[in-house]
Amino acid sequence: MVDQPLTDVLTGIKQLLWPDESVKQRQKRRRILSVANQQFLKSGYRKASIQEIATASGVSKGSIYLYFNSKAELLVQVLAFESEAYFEQLLAVLASQVAPLERLRQFLYLGVQQNDSSPLLAKLRAKDGDLQLALQEVDTGKGVVRDYLQTEILLLEGLVGAVLSPKVSPARRRQVTNIVYDLLAGYMLLPDSLRQTGCEERPAMVDFLLGGLLQPDDFCAGADQGRQSDPNAGQPLNLSKESRCEES
Repeated sequence: MVDQPLTDVLTGIKQLLWPDESVKQRQKRRRILSVANQQFLKSGYRKASIQEIATASGVSKGSIYLYFNSKAELLVQVLAFESEAYFEQLLAVLASQVAPLERLRQFLYLGVQQNDSSPLLAKLRAKDGDLQLALQEVDTGKGVVRDYLQTEILLLEGLVGAVLSPKVSPARRRQVTNIVYDLLAGYMLLPDSLRQTGCEERPAMVDFLLGGLLQPDDFCAGADQGRQSDPNAGQPLNLSKESRCEES
């Protein structure tokens, strides 16, 4: 099933986030994670202070270390905290009894909203140097970012495949998936100051993107014919920095 990888990752995230503890301890843990999320976004990982997080959470600094061994581990669990909500939304989309095209539309719309709903994950996706260095301090194999992007791509390929004609080859399906993913990721990585579309235009943007999937046979046939007639088809492109500078 297309949602099994997502279910597995979500199970791992929940096991990392929520150990067996009392209701009071769980509430305190959740409060610390929420406050830490805001502090990391506001000040950056390096400048965020455990003391400030503790004060804003209404606990002592020592209490923070009863729940998290280090600030780096706290960051990992804050990322897991955001991931949990995002993946639960994706799982609900996959479980919905709607047409394949509508399911894909909902999946893509969640993606373009991710900068708002999961801002710290968005910074991680953009390879924020502060976060990258911090994650090197801990064993991330335990959770969070493990298989994060791979799971998204696998889910997207399954959803795209359900929309495309059965005549479309697996190789072409992967190509279409990669194109859709790159367009989606490109939007998410674009700074707000450079975006030309507002929040109210996101549904139209997703519909425009899906419009290219409604005639996949034409796209695939055109792409195949182009490769057959192009003498350079199959040859690697020279995309080195030097060549791009020379061309400009």
